[in-house]
Amino acid sequence: MPQKTTTKELKQNIKEIEDALERRELQKQLQLLQESENRFRNLAEFTAAGIAIIQGNRFVYVNPAWKKIAGYSSREILKMNFQDLAHPDGYEEIHRCLSNWMRGKDVNARHELKIMTKKGETRWLDLSVTPFEQKGEPAILGSAFDITSRKIAENEKKKTETDLAKQVKERTAELAEANLALRDEMNRREQTKNALSESEEHLRSLMESATNFAIFRLLHDEKVPLGLRVIFVSPSIADIIGVSDPMNFKTWFKNIHPDDEKRVMEASRRAFEARHFSMTMRVYHPQKKKWCWVQAISSGIRTEKDGPLYFNGILMDITERKVIVDKLEIMTNNLNDINCALKVMLAKVDEEKRLIVEQMLDNVRIRIFPHLDECKKGRINPRLKHHLDMIETTLNDIVSPLANVLSSKYLNLTPTEIRIAHLIKDGRTTKEISNFLNVSTFTIDTHRGKIRKKLRINNKKENLRTRLLTFE
Repeated sequence: MPQKTTTKELKQNIKEIEDALERRELQKQLQLLQESENRFRNLAEFTAAGIAIIQGNRFVYVNPAWKKIAGYSSREILKMNFQDLAHPDGYEEIHRCLSNWMRGKDVNARHELKIMTKKGETRWLDLSVTPFEQKGEPAILGSAFDITSRKIAENEKKKTETDLAKQVKERTAELAEANLALRDEMNRREQTKNALSESEEHLRSLMESATNFAIFRLLHDEKVPLGLRVIFVSPSIADIIGVSDPMNFKTWFKNIHPDDEKRVMEASRRAFEARHFSMTMRVYHPQKKKWCWVQAISSGIRTEKDGPLYFNGILMDITERKVIVDKLEIMTNNLNDINCALKVMLAKVDEEKRLIVEQMLDNVRIRIFPHLDECKKGRINPRLKHHLDMIETTLNDIVSPLANVLSSKYLNLTPTEIRIAHLIKDGRTTKEISNFLNVSTFTIDTHRGKIRKKLRINNKKENLRTRLLTFE
C-alpha cells in the first residue's frame, strides 16, 4: 500500500518544481540575450557605420568601421579616452558633448565632431548616441559615419560661394563702372555728333557762301581709268570757271589753255599714285570771255581700308594774284639789274679809292719821307729839327689809317714791310732800297724774307716783284 505524502514533502516538491521552472526561464532568457548579443555583434562587425560603446569615458567596444575611421587597433583604442580622439580645434566641443551625454542631455541629437586619426589626418564624424546600462553601469552607445568628404565638399562649396560672391561683387562693380563709362561714352558721342552736325552745317555754309574759291569732293571710279565723279562742289565753281553743269567733272577743265593741257594731264596721272594734286593753270571763262588763272589743290583719302578713294580739294581764282605776282616778278628783275649795276659801280669806286690811297702812300713814303731823312742828316739847329720831327709825326698820323687799310691786302704786313714792298714793286734793288731808307742791305734782305713768308712763297722759286704786281 503506497505511502501517504505529507504536507511538508508536498511543499518541498512544489518548491523544486518552481526552482526548475525558474532555472528553465532564466536559461531561456540567457539564451535569448546571447542570441541578441550575437545579432548585435554580427550587425556591428559588418555595418559601414562606426559603432562604439563608451563607459566611464573610456571605450569598452569599437567595431571594425570605427577602428578604420580612427586608424587605431582594438588594443590601442580600448586604452583610450573618447577625448583622445579629439582634434585640437574640436576638443572643447567633444568634452562638452560627453559631459552632457553622461548627464542624459542631448542624447537624441546628432552631432558633427572633428577628430584626429592615428596618422594625424582630420576626420569629421556624424555621431548619434543612445544611453543604456551595461553590467549595472551607465554606458553610451554611439554610431558614427565618416562625413569628411561631405565636409570638404561643403567647405569647398562655401569657399566657392564666397569666391563667387566676391567675383559677383567685383563684376557688379566692374559693370557699374563700365555702365558709367558707357554713359560717358554715349554723352561724348552725342557731343561729337552734335559737334559734327554743327561742323557739317558750317562746312555747308562755307561751301554755299564761297566766292573766289570752291570746295569739292570727288570719288574715284575704278572702272574708268582716271575717272572721277563729283560728290559735292560749291556753287561758286560756276563763277570761277564758267561751267554750266558743275556735277559733271569732265566739263570742269574742257577749256584749259592748250599750253597747260599736257602739264595738267601728267599731274592728274601722278595724283592717283601720290594721292596729291596741285596745279596752276589757265582756263577760258565763256561768260567773262577771257582767260582766268585758277589753282586746284586736292588730297586723296580712303575712309576705310580698301575702301573707295576720295579726293577732297579746293579750286581758287588767282587771276588778280597772278597779275600782282607777275608785276612783282618784273619789279624784282629790275631791282636785280639795278643791284648788279650798283655792285659794279661800288667795286669801281673801291678800286679807285684803293689806287688813290696807294698813290698817296707812295707819294708820302717815297717822295717826302726820304727828303725828310736827308734833311735830318745835315747839321741843323734844334728848332728846325723840331719842325722836321713834327712834320714826320703829322705825316705818319695821316698815312697810318691808310696803311692799316692796305695791310689786309698785303697779308698783315708791317708798315716798314709795306714800304719796302712798294719799293720792290717799283723795281728798286736791295742796295737802292738800303740807301733810300738808310739801312743795311742785310736788314732789307731780312724784310724781303719775311714778306715772302707772309705771301707763302718762301719755299717757292717765284719772283717777289711778280707776286706783288698781282695785287694791282
